Amino acid sequence: MMSFYKFWLRIINSKHILLLVVFIALFKPAFSENIDSLRLAYDYSEDAYKRINIQIEIAKEYYHRKSYDTSIFEFTKAISLIPNDSASLKAKTLEKLSKVYRKKEDMPNAIRTQKAAKDFYIQAGEGPETIAWQYASIGRGFYSEASYDSAMVYYMKSKEIFEKNEIHDESYGNLLHFIGSVFKRQGDDQKACEYYNEEVEFGKKYGYKHIEAEGLYLGGICIEDTRDALNNYFKCLTIYQEVESEKMMGLMYTLIAGAYANLDLNDSAIYYQEKWLKICEDGGEISHLASAHSTLAELLIRDNRLNEAEKHLAQALEIAKVAGVKAYIRFKDIYATYFNLSLAKKDYKNAVDYQSLWYSYRDSARNQEHQDAILEMDKIYNQEKQEAEHQKELALKEKQSMLDKQEIENQSQMNKILMAASILVLALGIFVFIKYRESQKQKKIIHHQKQAMEFQKELVEAKNKDIMDSMVYASSIQKAINTSEDYISTMFKDVFVFYQPRDIVSGDFYWGYQTEDGKKLIAVGDCTGHGVPGAMMSMLGNAFLNEIVVEGKLYEPAAILDKLRNQVKKALQTESRRDGMDMAFCCIENNKLYFAGANLPLYVLRKGTLIEIKGNKQPVGYQPLKETPFTQEEFELQAEDQIYLFSDGYADQFGGPKGKKYKYKTFREKLADISSMSFSQQRKVISEEFEVWKGDLEQLDDVCVLGIKV
Repeated sequence: MMSFYKFWLRIINSKHILLLVVFIALFKPAFSENIDSLRLAYDYSEDAYKRINIQIEIAKEYYHRKSYDTSIFEFTKAISLIPNDSASLKAKTLEKLSKVYRKKEDMPNAIRTQKAAKDFYIQAGEGPETIAWQYASIGRGFYSEASYDSAMVYYMKSKEIFEKNEIHDESYGNLLHFIGSVFKRQGDDQKACEYYNEEVEFGKKYGYKHIEAEGLYLGGICIEDTRDALNNYFKCLTIYQEVESEKMMGLMYTLIAGAYANLDLNDSAIYYQEKWLKICEDGGEISHLASAHSTLAELLIRDNRLNEAEKHLAQALEIAKVAGVKAYIRFKDIYATYFNLSLAKKDYKNAVDYQSLWYSYRDSARNQEHQDAILEMDKIYNQEKQEAEHQKELALKEKQSMLDKQEIENQSQMNKILMAASILVLALGIFVFIKYRESQKQKKIIHHQKQAMEFQKELVEAKNKDIMDSMVYASSIQKAINTSEDYISTMFKDVFVFYQPRDIVSGDFYWGYQTEDGKKLIAVGDCTGHGVPGAMMSMLGNAFLNEIVVEGKLYEPAAILDKLRNQVKKALQTESRRDGMDMAFCCIENNKLYFAGANLPLYVLRKGTLIEIKGNKQPVGYQPLKETPFTQEEFELQAEDQIYLFSDGYADQFGGPKGKKYKYKTFREKLADISSMSFSQQRKVISEEFEVWKGDLEQLDDVCVLGIKV
C-alpha cells in the first residue's frame, strides 16, 4: 500500500500530470480502433455489397478476439443484408457463422447453419468438392453431439460425392479420418484402423503430409506396444512441425505425454502435457482445454504435487460447466481425477463423494439417457459445495473484522491516496472536456455534410419526378399510337385485352385493321427489352405495320412478316444487333384464318378444346442463323371459336409458392378452364391469376394477352 502511495505522490509532485493525461488519451486498444474504423466505413459506404463485406469483417474481428456472442450477432446481421440471388456469398457467410457456433460448442445451431450453407452452395452451382465437404461438416457436427448414426449418414453421402467425381483433395483424407472415428467411438477398433490405414496410404499417394500424419496418430490405437506407439507419435510430430500445424503438434504432445505416463516416465509426461495445455489456452479451444487441465492434474498427482493438481482440476471443472457438447465425458474424467486426488490427500470422505460422481458420469458416457439425472446430482453437489463455501466466507468475514481495526490506523495514508486519485479524475475531466469540444466541432461538420446530402437528395428526387412525368406522358402517346381496344371490338363478336406494362411504357403492343372488303387483320408484338427501349421499338413496329398493310395493301401474314423484318433491319442499320420483335399475326376472311408467327404461337379454343397453331422459330429482325421466309398456316374456323394472341410475359412470370415460372402449359390449362365464361369475366380471371401468381415478386416482363371471338 505504501509503495502505491509513494508512486502517486511522485506523480503529483512532478510536473508531468499533463503528460499522464496525454498517455491515457492515447492508450486505446487497436481492436477498438479497427472496429470503429470498420463501422465508420460501413456508415459512409453507399455500395450495398461493400457494406455487406465490411459487416462480415466486423464479425470476423469479434471472432478473432473470441467475442463469440457478438460475432454471432454481427454475422447474422451480415447474412440478413445479403440478397438471396447472391447464393455463393450467403453460403460462405453461413459457413463462417457455423464455425463460430462450433467454437462456442453450440452444436445444434452449428449443424442448422451448416445445412443452410450447404443448400445455398447447391443453389449457387458450386463444384462437387465443395458440396461433398458441406455434407462432411454437417456429419462432424452430429459426431460432436455423439449422434453417430446421423453423422455416418452425412459422411457416407459425402464419400459418395467424392468418389463419384474422382476427387482426391485433402478433404477426402479428412473424411476417412471422420468415418474411422465413428467406428472408434462405437468400440469397433478394427474397422476404425482400416479407415485410418486407408487415410495414411491416401496421404502418401497424393503427397498430403498432414493427412498421412493424421492417419498415423489415429492408427495408434492399433499398436499394442507403448514404445512403438510413442515412436509413431514422434514421427507424426515431425511431420506436423514440417507443415507448421501448431494445433496438431499440440495434440501430439498430449498423446506423447500419455505414452510416457504409461512407461512411468512422469517428468517427461508432465513436460509434454504442459506444452499441450499452453497451445489449448492460446487457441481458445474449449473442447480440449478441460481435458488438458484434468490430464495434467492426474500426472501431477502421480508426482505428489497435490496443490498444483487441485488448481488445474478446479479450472477443468469450471470450463466443463460451460462446455456445450460431451460435457458428461469431461465430468467423468474430472471427477475420476478428483477421486484420485482425495485418496492421495487421505481425504476419504470426499473420495467417496467424488467416486459416486465419477461412476454416475461414467454411466452417462455409456448411456446418454441418464444425463438429466446426472446433471441433477451435479446440481445437488454444487449446492452442498456452495453451502460449505458460504460457511467459509462467514469465517473469513470474522477474520476481516479484526483486520479492519488495524486498517483504521492507515486511514490517513488512504486519504492521501484518495487525494491523488481526485487529481487524476480532474485531469481526466479536462481531457474529456477537450474531447467534447472536438466532438462538437465534428458534429457541426457532419451537420453541414448532412445538409449537403439532403440538397443532393432533393435534386435527385426532382430529377426522378421529371423522369417519371416524362414516362407517364410517353405512355399516353404510346396508347394513342396503339390500335384502340374499341376499334378492335367493332371487328369481332367479342374482344378482351389484358395489357400490363412492366415500367409504365411497354415493349408489347397489339394492332388491328379491317379492310374495305371485310378482311380482319390482328397482331400482338413483343419487342426486345421493356421500358423506354422496348416502347420505342413497339412504336416503330406499329408504324411499319401501318405502312405495310394500310398504305401498302399487303394482307398475307407471312409476306407481311417478311416485309416487316426487312424494314426493321433497315431502320436499325446493322447486322450485329439482336434488337427486333416476336409477333403473332393473323388475317381472318369469312371462315378462314391465315396465320404467321415469329417465335409466338396462336391458340384457338373450340368448345373447351385448345388447338395450338405454331409459328416460325425466328424473330422479326436480325437472325444470326440462316434467314428463311416466314411460313403461313391456314385454318378453318367455326362459329363461337375463341382466338388468343399473346406475348411471352405471362407464361414467363416467376411466382407461386416455389418462385417458379408460370409456363405455357399452365397458361393453356387456364384458358381452357375459363373458355365458357364471357370475355369480360375471362379478362378479370386472367388479371387476378397473374397478380396472385406474381405475389410479392417483381414483374419480369411486359404482358399482353388479346382474346377475340369470331
